Amino acid sequence: MPDFRQRISLVGWVMALLMTLTLVWQLPDITWTSPQIFGRDFSVTATPNVIEGLLALLVSFAVSDSIIQVHPRLQALSAIQRLQRFWPVYSLPAAEALVVVVAQPVSDVPALSALGMVVAIGAYMLTQFLLYESLDLSTPHIGQFVFVLHGLAYITGLLLFLLVYQNKGSHLVAVPFIGATAVLLAMELLRREDVTNLGLLRSTGIVGLAMAAAALLMTITNLSNLTQGILLLWMFFLMISNFQDGLPKSWRNRRLLEYLCFSLLVLVLAVLIENGSLHLTLA
Repeated sequence: MPDFRQRISLVGWVMALLMTLTLVWQLPDITWTSPQIFGRDFSVTATPNVIEGLLALLVSFAVSDSIIQVHPRLQALSAIQRLQRFWPVYSLPAAEALVVVVAQPVSDVPALSALGMVVAIGAYMLTQFLLYESLDLSTPHIGQFVFVLHGLAYITGLLLFLLVYQNKGSHLVAVPFIGATAVLLAMELLRREDVTNLGLLRSTGIVGLAMAAAALLMTITNLSNLTQGILLLWMFFLMISNFQDGLPKSWRNRRLLEYLCFSLLVLVLAVLIENGSLHLTLA
C-alpha cells in the first residue's frame, strides 16, 4: 500500500513551488468579451488574484484526493464516490491554500517572508496528515487531532479577515473571497459523522452568505482595517459557535478550550499588528 506520508511530503514541495511562482511571476489580467447583447459589449476580467485563487483550489483538491485515496477506508471507492461521501474533508486544505497563495504575509525582512512561507507549508502538511488520520474515528487521540484541525481552521480565518482588509481598494474581490473561504472553513468546523452533507451545506452556506454581507457592509465604515478584520473574525466565531450548540456534552469542554485559545490568539496577533511588529499585506 502506498505510504501517505510520502505523498504529504510531495504535497509540501508542490505548495512551495506554487507559492514561489505567485511571488516571482506576475500573471496578466485575462479578459473575456462576449458578443454584443442588446447593442452592448459585456466583458469579464480575471485578475491575477482570481487566477491564483482558482489554481490554488484546483491544486489543493487534487493533492488532497491523492492522499486520502490510499486510506484503507476509502481504497475501494472510486473518485466520484470519494467526492460524494467525503467532500467536506477537502475543505480545510482548500481554504488554507487559498489564503496562503492569494494573501501571503509579507515582511520588510526577506528572511521573515521565507519563514512565513515555511510555516504556511508546514501547517498545510500537518493539516493533510491530521485529516488522513481523522478519517478513522477509532484512531488513538482522535480528539486531539480534531482539536488541532479546528485550531488551524481558526488561524486560517484569522489570516483571511486580517489580510484581505489591508487592501481597501480590492473589496469587490475581497467580499466573494471572504464568503467562499468562510464556507470552506465552516465545513471543517461543523462536519461530523452524524451531520448529513445536505445539512452541512445548508449551515455553511448561511455562514458564507452572512460573512460576505458583513464584509460588504464593512467596506463603507470608517473603522480601521484591523478593527474590521477583528469584527469579522468574531462574527464568524459566534456563528460557528451557534451551529455547534447541539454538540454532545463530552465535546463541550474541548470546545471551551478551543474558544479560550482562539481568543488569546486574536489578542496577541492584534497587539503585534497594532504596534508594528507584524506587517500584513495582500499579495
